[in-house]
Amino acid sequence: MSDTQSGQADISAMQADDFFGNYLDSIVKEMGLDTLSDEDKSAFKEKIALLVHKRFINTLMIYLPEDKAREIGSKADQMAPDELINYLMENVPSAPEKIAEELKSLKDELIGDMRK
Repeated sequence: MSDTQSGQADISAMQADDFFGNYLDSIVKEMGLDTLSDEDKSAFKEKIALLVHKRFINTLMIYLPEDKAREIGSKADQMAPDELINYLMENVPSAPEKIAEELKSLKDELIGDMRK
C-alpha cells in the first residue's frame, strides 16, 4: 500500500472515530444525561457503543448479497470485528447509507424510550 493510500485510510479511520464520538455525545446530551459524572457517562457510552456495533453488523448482514454471504460463511464468527466490518462495508451495496439510516433509527429509539 502506498503512503497516500495508508494516509487516506488513517484519515478515514480518524473521521469515523470523530463521527462516532460525536454520535455518542449527542445521544448523551439529547437524553439529558450530560450532567452525569464523567465515569457514568463513559460507562453509558460503552454500552451504547456495544449496541451500535451489534446493530451495525446485523444491518449489514441483512443486506449482504447471497453470494458474499456464502463466501464468508462460518468464517464471520472467527473474524476480528474490524475485519468483519471492513468485509461488510466492501460487499454491501450502499453500506454507508444503510448505516446512516440505522444510526438515526437507533438514536431515535433510544431518545424515544427515554422520554416515555
